Amino acid sequence: MKFVEFFILFLTLILSEPVFSKQPRVSKAPVKQITNQNQVNSNYWNPHRSYGGVIIYISPNNTRLTLKNKNSNNIPPDNMVEKTLEEKKKMLSLIGIEDWTVTNSEFKKENENTNLSINGHYTDSKGRKVHFAEKHFYSRRQSLQILMTHFDPDKLDEDLNMPALESLIHSYRVR
Repeated sequence: MKFVEFFILFLTLILSEPVFSKQPRVSKAPVKQITNQNQVNSNYWNPHRSYGGVIIYISPNNTRLTLKNKNSNNIPPDNMVEKTLEEKKKMLSLIGIEDWTVTNSEFKKENENTNLSINGHYTDSKGRKVHFAEKHFYSRRQSLQILMTHFDPDKLDEDLNMPALESLIHSYRVR
């Protein structure tokens, strides 16, 4: 299953490193950056690492943003929310996270586009509460998955509401 493979890679990247401070490391692999100078705060999200089609960015608030973008012609099923939540709980329990909690989710299906947003929190392997926000965008040609994490929910919310996030998402969306 491609979703399971992605999710394992995703969890490995997210849970293996703490949120970084100061200077993020940038891999030598090519990373798609925002190039339109008219975009608000175009340098807000700094590339940190690229691995296996997953790109990690770090904000000045130290919010970690993990992005997976791929060409796809798969349309998610109507029971996508339930299936996604079930799979996540199952996969996270394999690495010892039993308290993964969803506080809010939103599902939108418009024509050929499907969007899912999930917010919540969990306790990491060091006993710290991690807040997360996920955004999943699906169309007939593309799937784009974003996970943002931070220990401070206010800083996560601040980054979620930055115009730079929409600019970053827009730069990856296929139209």
